[in-house]
Amino acid sequence: MQIGENIKNLRIEKGMTQKQLGEKCGIADSAIRRYELGGANPKRETLKKIADALGVSIYELTGEFQDIPHIGEQIRKYRTEAGLFLTQLAHHLKVTDQTLYKWEQGIIQPKAEQLLKICKILNISINDLYGVHLNSDMKLTQEEKQYLEKYRFISQYSPDGIDAVNYIMDREYKIARQIRDNEIHKEEITDITPFD
Repeated sequence: MQIGENIKNLRIEKGMTQKQLGEKCGIADSAIRRYELGGANPKRETLKKIADALGVSIYELTGEFQDIPHIGEQIRKYRTEAGLFLTQLAHHLKVTDQTLYKWEQGIIQPKAEQLLKICKILNISINDLYGVHLNSDMKLTQEEKQYLEKYRFISQYSPDGIDAVNYIMDREYKIARQIRDNEIHKEEITDITPFD
């Protein structure tokens, strides 16, 4: 997938028009339109502004999420913070010292299952390992926190109940997205100026 397609998909997912995204990151909406259509490629600093405005990492925006060059550095950093030697972590992961060394040096990349094991052993999230964090501006309301607590409680004590909750949420989410997408599409059509 190209960067322009990623920008468009993430923008729509966030419920933003091209104009709103442009305003949020200080870029003309015509430039956003060109990027999305593949008529121009944004520079790295522009990508950073767009990623910040969308509340995602630059890696998600560029599609380079799986090939983050510093993953090995992150593994080494969190291993050291956990007070583990390379040989100890390798033993826990059931890999050779040489394999773990190559991961930490960025020579080879661990598979997804191995990354999850690393996170579990080091007591970190995959987001910590990838250096991807939610937009800090995103705060939950008190009502949202209460719903989250209820959801977790139902999930823990009522497996059938959580299936029903998930079914209803998925259904209503799809309906809401269709409504929102139709509104965004209408706005984008009115934003287009004819070439005379």
